[in-house]
Amino acid sequence: MSEDFLRLIPAEPFFLPTESAQQEAVAYLKSLAPDADSIDARVFDDIRFVDSGSNLEKVTCPLCGKDLTEVYGDLIDEAFLHVPARLDASMPCCGGSTSLNALRFDWPAGFARFVLEARNAGIGGALDGACLSALEKILGCPLRQVLAHY
Repeated sequence: MSEDFLRLIPAEPFFLPTESAQQEAVAYLKSLAPDADSIDARVFDDIRFVDSGSNLEKVTCPLCGKDLTEVYGDLIDEAFLHVPARLDASMPCCGGSTSLNALRFDWPAGFARFVLEARNAGIGGALDGACLSALEKILGCPLRQVLAHY
């Protein structure tokens, strides 16, 4: 059986919202997706890669626009050889330095220590601008929406 996930992560990978903000965000997301199988806030000790599963179509370099779909996994694996993970990387296409969080994922993905997640939310995809803005205000940070399918 396949599953869909709506994951909201801070645009800044190391940002952690307060416990009370996390609880408020879970309650708000539950009001938006009352039929979701589950809604959770998760905090990790170190950065995690938050992927889009089978939705991923392409990954490109944010510096030169070259296709990195075949090699982005190697860049991520190398980042996680370090504890804590290092997101700074040299791009194999152009040699430029950037953060792995700046890679252009089609569909969006990213890195985070905090994830607000709805499993099988039943809302037809991403949150609209007003709902996303409300969650950003609650959590105190800009958010990136990651729609994952497995």
